[in-house]
Amino acid sequence: MSDAFKYLDDTDIEKLIADVEKNELVKAPDRIKKNVLLTVGMRERKIREYKRSCLQVALSVAAAAVILVLTPLLSYAKRGADMTPEVPSREIVLNSYVIPSKEEVMAEYETDLTGDLKKKIEVILELSEDYHDTYTKEKE
Repeated sequence: MSDAFKYLDDTDIEKLIADVEKNELVKAPDRIKKNVLLTVGMRERKIREYKRSCLQVALSVAAAAVILVLTPLLSYAKRGADMTPEVPSREIVLNSYVIPSKEEVMAEYETDLTGDLKKKIEVILELSEDYHDTYTKEKE
């Protein structure tokens, strides 16, 4: 036997083979058989689970692809056989917008001036007067 790697030499291997052929093999303990069967069973179960999850992923990808393909086709089928997209006319688009008249805009502008804007302007003027008074007192 080699001391560096503790491998059997050719002569040692031949002796081992001859000894095994001459004598009967030693019977393995029963627990080894149980452990081997358990390991094989777990491995088979893991393989089945892996195949099942692969199948689930493949089916979900296929379903998504079918949905992506069928959705536009179904929307075209609802519109009719000509398969042209529906574009509204100019009149329909313009009638959908509420366009105020000049008088309505001016009335709203005046309301804003008399309402919120007027209050904001008064607050700004008061603040500027306070600032001016404070500034002139510091200079004197």
